Amino acid sequence: MLLKRILAFTLVQEKSQTSTDFPGYSVWLVAAIALAVKLALYPFSQQVDADAVSRILTSEAWAADPHWIVTGVWAPFHYYLNGLVIMLFQSRDAAPVLVNILFSVLTLFPLYYFTRREFSHNGAVAVTFFFAISPVVFRYSFLVMAETPALFFIALTMNQLSLALRNLKWKDFVLAGFFLTLASGFRYEAWLLIALFGLLILIHGRRKQALVFGLAASVFPLTWMIQNYLATGDAMYSISANSRWTLDVMGTNKQVDFEAMLRRIWFFPFSWLIAFGPPLAWIVARQMIRMPGRENFNRHEARWMLPFAIFLLVMIYNSVSGKLLLHQRFSMTPVLLSIPFAAPWFSVLNRSKVRNMFLFGLITIALSMLYTIGGVKPLPRLKDQRIVQFSRNLIPALSPDDLLVVDFAGWENTFYLGLQSGKGRDQLILLEGSSPEAIPQQRIREMIEGRRHIVFLINNGSSLSGLMPELTPSGADTLLQDPDIRLTLIRPDI
Repeated sequence: MLLKRILAFTLVQEKSQTSTDFPGYSVWLVAAIALAVKLALYPFSQQVDADAVSRILTSEAWAADPHWIVTGVWAPFHYYLNGLVIMLFQSRDAAPVLVNILFSVLTLFPLYYFTRREFSHNGAVAVTFFFAISPVVFRYSFLVMAETPALFFIALTMNQLSLALRNLKWKDFVLAGFFLTLASGFRYEAWLLIALFGLLILIHGRRKQALVFGLAASVFPLTWMIQNYLATGDAMYSISANSRWTLDVMGTNKQVDFEAMLRRIWFFPFSWLIAFGPPLAWIVARQMIRMPGRENFNRHEARWMLPFAIFLLVMIYNSVSGKLLLHQRFSMTPVLLSIPFAAPWFSVLNRSKVRNMFLFGLITIALSMLYTIGGVKPLPRLKDQRIVQFSRNLIPALSPDDLLVVDFAGWENTFYLGLQSGKGRDQLILLEGSSPEAIPQQRIREMIEGRRHIVFLINNGSSLSGLMPELTPSGADTLLQDPDIRLTLIRPDI
């Protein structure tokens, strides 16, 4: 008995010397550093995503004419958010990006409190650290997309639902539903989470609470479907219109060979791996697999694996069917749902694990710079920086009354030039593809015949450049030209 006590005392002393805990303020430190780093890098970031530019232009148009959006392909809350920001700060370039960065940092707090409640303080700090430096999550904090604010509200939902399942207070279930209905107004994948989180509540044996949560979470989806039905006759217009655009306009299911099908299967699991980095991805996967066999197995913790597993399977299914484009940003929600499962590995800390935590983070960032797959580098920048200099020369060459037609020169170049031109959506035509069908010939002819101030930014050798002799039989004046990037700005003689 004396020997056992001596051994026990020795083990406690040894553990106290080798183990450590993160300070209580660690999450604030991680958030402050993340905010400082992102603000420092912001001047070097660029809006390289066509969808981001489209959202900025639409939000700016809404700011000029605020109204309740009745129907549309994309959910409207992102337009309201950025429209209000643009209206308040009179800036479409800086203000939306800075607000997006703020949302990305604020997401760390509900993620930390959720993970701390379900796992441990040390594990929660490690999880927030890895989420803050995840290359995909980091990258899209600079791009004005709906994913970042949506993740913030999903993280709030997870934290509030975790609290609700423990305290069983009705207000917590209602509040969790409210947060998720806000998320569903930014991104449609939150609609799926309504069902998945509702299933989670049912598994806990709380039918009435699941109903209350579902009703609160469905406020926006139901309102949006009713509005879509009244406006278009199709309650699911947004979903079906997006599918038609993906399948018909983008032609995702044209000439799909065996290699392309394999890519669809592995794309999002691989994106998930990139977002974590191999070491952390291994830890998360290992913790999930081994969790049911642990001595201290906790069903409450394990049940949170269900939303992640089903969500990822649905993504892979939609990818294989061609309805979901292969964009890295879509992997951000699975990352948020699964990253808390890294926490158990970091719950008991020592110096070695702290060193490994920073080493794993360094490996994740370094590998993201080496991957050839697009959309994973932490800082979004144009592949061809010569476009930036051309855009600086573009603004002085335009007059305030000019309507600008930007030829297709690649998605990121075309939309970046459109944004940097300073033109609003009503003075801008951005070609969405290189085929002749992508050219709105009738609209252009009407503008030329109406003697509108119209200017063309031509990509030499394109379909539009071949039509110019027909569209402008009287010739045109060259305002700006760069042979190296094959771009020419011309004004037709009318």
